[in-house]
Amino acid sequence: MKSASLYAGLFVLMVSFHAFGQGTSTQTTMDLLKQLQSSDFQKREKAFEILSRNPAVFRTLATSAALVDLLIRENEEIESAHGASGGAAGMPEKYGEGYSEYYAQVLGAVDQIGDKRNPKVVAALANGSYNGDSEFIKKLAKEHGMEALPVILEMCKGGITPRRMQAQESLGTFALNMPSPTASTLATIRTAVLDGLADKSMAVRQNAVKDLGIIGTRDDIPLLRRVADEDPGVLLPDKKTRRYFVRETAQKSIADINRRFRQH
Repeated sequence: MKSASLYAGLFVLMVSFHAFGQGTSTQTTMDLLKQLQSSDFQKREKAFEILSRNPAVFRTLATSAALVDLLIRENEEIESAHGASGGAAGMPEKYGEGYSEYYAQVLGAVDQIGDKRNPKVVAALANGSYNGDSEFIKKLAKEHGMEALPVILEMCKGGITPRRMQAQESLGTFALNMPSPTASTLATIRTAVLDGLADKSMAVRQNAVKDLGIIGTRDDIPLLRRVADEDPGVLLPDKKTRRYFVRETAQKSIADINRRFRQH
């Protein structure tokens, strides 16, 4: 999945590229909104493309609500694809490489025109597919961190590895970017990070170790040293070579903590 940080440019380019003819009818708009609900991905993609050519129509309340439902639908499609493949494949394998660009545009559209006073909108964005350290999630943490964090925490508990990996990385981003998080909020994030250290997935453990380098103190260094000594690593596809990415990240997190506390 392409980084969601690219979505803004893609979305603006797409919206400004063409405009509807002035003869577009209300019935046509209604038909397009209905097509956003189609089980056929190509119909959804085409309807979104056509609607996006007319900013006046695109920014109506009806279209905004339909786009939130579309994002929720695409989030569910992505989760289903990951689940069906055991986390080994995503939507590009199902619909082709163009899906990543389409999804980034949908995510960007909802971020720009969705009413974030509505918890449904914030939840749809937080439950999206993005890089856990992207500008998109930094912005969400800064502006709607308290509303979005429960979604991230729930994602950490899910059974789909790519989703847990994304959520775990997002925890560090939230800790750094939420404005004035309470001690209780930071404790909740810390608990989820510590849980991630025991995850069966090497990638999730690696992101948890990275998080601990962000939120941890010198009291966490013994734990990180144990991880640096004992993490089982991952067997590479050749079935002969074992790499210890988590151990390497633990060493970096120890250095990050020592550097941070030397500055105080």
